[in-house]
Amino acid sequence: MSVNKNKTSHILSVFLLLLAGGFSISAQGQVSLRASYPVQAAAFLRPPYSLYLSDYAGPTRDIVVLTLLNRDLQQGDVDVRLHVGIHAGSNLQLETRDQNVLPVFRLSPGVPIQIGSADLSPYFQTGNLSVSGAFDGHFPEGMLELCFTVYE
Repeated sequence: MSVNKNKTSHILSVFLLLLAGGFSISAQGQVSLRASYPVQAAAFLRPPYSLYLSDYAGPTRDIVVLTLLNRDLQQGDVDVRLHVGIHAGSNLQLETRDQNVLPVFRLSPGVPIQIGSADLSPYFQTGNLSVSGAFDGHFPEGMLELCFTVYE
């Protein structure tokens, strides 16, 4: 009986190693997929959170800070532009109008830049946003989703 238990234990160990190897391959696959996007972005929203769009467009306090990094060390400097999407509830969406000329940011390889409210303020001005739903400059109570997309 002890022999069967050891054999089962060995088979289970091999199965777990194969399973772990599969996850490793999957994780490596994910990394290679992400490698096709050389710019990494991270947004940080500082409390207290505001329900007014004008507070995000104001240059006086960095409510939103966006960090951008060009991870492609083979490529030279890259000029990028942003697309901002704001979703509040199921009925309100604000998005950057693509036809507007908004600031472009230059990214050097391997050098992160932080973009604060002063540089992001044009992206939060109502004249630069298309609005879907009823909006008077005040977001409704509840979940607010702020999304940045970076384009070359």
